[in-house]
Amino acid sequence: MALIAIVLVASGCVGSIDRDEFAATVQARGGGLSGDRLLDAVRSVERRVGEEVLVRSASLSLLSVSLDVSPTSRPDEVDFWFDTNGLRGPQPETSITDPDELGSFFTADLIDPLVVEASIDEALARTDIRDPYATSLSVSGAPGGTDYVASVVVTNERTTEVWTFGADGVVERSGG
Repeated sequence: MALIAIVLVASGCVGSIDRDEFAATVQARGGGLSGDRLLDAVRSVERRVGEEVLVRSASLSLLSVSLDVSPTSRPDEVDFWFDTNGLRGPQPETSITDPDELGSFFTADLIDPLVVEASIDEALARTDIRDPYATSLSVSGAPGGTDYVASVVVTNERTTEVWTFGADGVVERSGG
């Protein structure tokens, strides 16, 4: 009996799920995006650099998080970080030479994971797209440097919409 159990577990037959079935389940639940994952990635970068960072932009998909951030002690130095299954970075953003290109920054304290997830849920609930799911969320500093704007990409096999929200979760621009 023990041999049968070992064979079943080793072959992946117990509790396994077909990849397409898993993807369909994730899509049916909205796309699998999590506000906590976004904030966790920022906090991981902060632990690595040893200080709070200013966020220029961040993007979240089912498989990855990417960040453009600056240490608070060096706001003119923007670094790219990437997390798929482990944090990678920093990679200096050498293409930014004009201070005006830096855009606006915000601190991670402004990111409320519940508001992020509520924004995703609201975009999914309000879209006219049939069988929608969210493929990505991006946040970027709003003008003035004290807030951010979040964009949620909602899609299906035929069309895509982008919904824009303020840091408070209020829709600023919908669909299309």
